[in-house]
Amino acid sequence: MLVGLGESDSFQVGGAPGSGEATTLGHGSAELVLWATASDTLHTIQYQLMPAAGPCSSPCLVLPLFYSPVDAPLLFLISPPSVVHLHQQYWYQSTTTTQAHNDLPTQEQRLVYNRLLIRPKREIALAALEHGDVVVATARNEQHIRDLADKGAITRSLDVTADDATLHQIVDSVLPETGDSIDILVNNAGYVLGGAVEECSREEVRANFDTNVFGQLNMLRAVMPHIRRSRRTGRGTGAVAFMGSTSSWRGTPGGGMYSATKAACSVLAESLAAEVAHLGIKVTAFELGYFRTDGFSTERIRFAENRIEELKPAVEPVTQMIAALHKKQPGDPAKAGKLIVEALTGTGRCEGLELPARVAIGPVAYHLIGQDLERMRTNMDKWAAIATGTDFDD
Repeated sequence: MLVGLGESDSFQVGGAPGSGEATTLGHGSAELVLWATASDTLHTIQYQLMPAAGPCSSPCLVLPLFYSPVDAPLLFLISPPSVVHLHQQYWYQSTTTTQAHNDLPTQEQRLVYNRLLIRPKREIALAALEHGDVVVATARNEQHIRDLADKGAITRSLDVTADDATLHQIVDSVLPETGDSIDILVNNAGYVLGGAVEECSREEVRANFDTNVFGQLNMLRAVMPHIRRSRRTGRGTGAVAFMGSTSSWRGTPGGGMYSATKAACSVLAESLAAEVAHLGIKVTAFELGYFRTDGFSTERIRFAENRIEELKPAVEPVTQMIAALHKKQPGDPAKAGKLIVEALTGTGRCEGLELPARVAIGPVAYHLIGQDLERMRTNMDKWAAIATGTDFDD
């Protein structure tokens, strides 16, 4: 499938939605929508922007932001937008990708004390240190965060799935180094379990939830008493952050378990926020879009061992898309880290803003979540007449 950009402010390849070809849309916003059938989708996972005369001289990847297997739009983000010129011919040409199965990634957790926190991969901790905060960073293998210690962070070895007594002991051990105060907890332990819902075993699902959901609750129980004490004594900001994802808004083929864990964290954040608001403690889930971290690397993803051949047409394209996105995500983690630090401390651009229980981070997140809200409203409106007629007649 090829889509041409000509000398106008729109492009077109003939055919109706669902025909395997594109519909006419403007590209001034640097976005591109293609209609594809399931068979097309298998071969249209990643697009490379190419001028008619040859490859682009500058980076110009077109990354898929939305996937649905049959007769549905594929939304692409062109990065950077400046490569889309109205008076030069370009073509979007499909490329192939591969993916591999690897071991379980390291589980990581960051605590931030006396005003701040950690990373959408390290960058939150680095931003907090630059902000002048006392940062405690933990990882299952402390050697993996030695660079943060070199920059001034307090580090500890910690497994978020450990028992409560062990976690309390580790948290208490850092208090002498933080002025006996903990202000902010940033929950960032998690990994992607790849595979269809049916393919994932009981043990694989339990392990994923143990880290992504129960691990965050374990840390909350260990740290929250200190945050409440800091608020009572007027010594701390008082905030808890869950690292969420746009995945919490939609279930994708092959990513259902990860989406379920992220959805759980976002809802827990909403409940916790309501429970501690009267104490002056802020709680939020930062729902990030596509940021250039190692989260999509095959070394960081654990794939279900079971494979069901009948499900392959639905699952494989998404797996390929994830592999294609690695190291090509449009989001800058350093910018996200700085924004998250400002949001949790109420400083900089976030001074005076009320922190909601769910915050989308990045243009991709805003676009995808906006799509999901529109889809939900459309479905509710379609079903309203029959779905609301369920009360007693009296």
